[in-house]
Amino acid sequence: MEKPRKDYSKWSDVLPMIAFFYDELFEKDVLSGYKLPTNVSLDVAKEIVLGFCKTYRFNNEKEAWFHEIKELAGELGFAKDMKQYKANPNNYKGHVGDVAMVIRVALTNRTNTPDLFDIMKVMGEKRVFERMQRLILS
Repeated sequence: MEKPRKDYSKWSDVLPMIAFFYDELFEKDVLSGYKLPTNVSLDVAKEIVLGFCKTYRFNNEKEAWFHEIKELAGELGFAKDMKQYKANPNNYKGHVGDVAMVIRVALTNRTNTPDLFDIMKVMGEKRVFERMQRLILS
């Protein structure tokens, strides 16, 4: 039998871990700035988010969704996979994980969340684009 996840040990743990789903709490959180990966500037983050918005399709399956992120990574000078990056790190701005992290931060302002694809499905298309737009305008 598979062990269940135990992300919450007490009720007071719940709200801080899911606060990003609530616009008013998310807005308060980003007032202090976005928590971007150290190797990604705000300008590069905006390029990533803009590129993602052009290709994002809410009804895509998870594999197609991640394929688009990998393609975007390559277009913007990031390695499409870790093996490629580790072989020649100086040839890239970073790796696909950095690109996905920027998208995660744009949506949640967190670097550690449940599955990003699932978060986007729960948030819905409109909120995803609103959060992306917010980062672009910051």
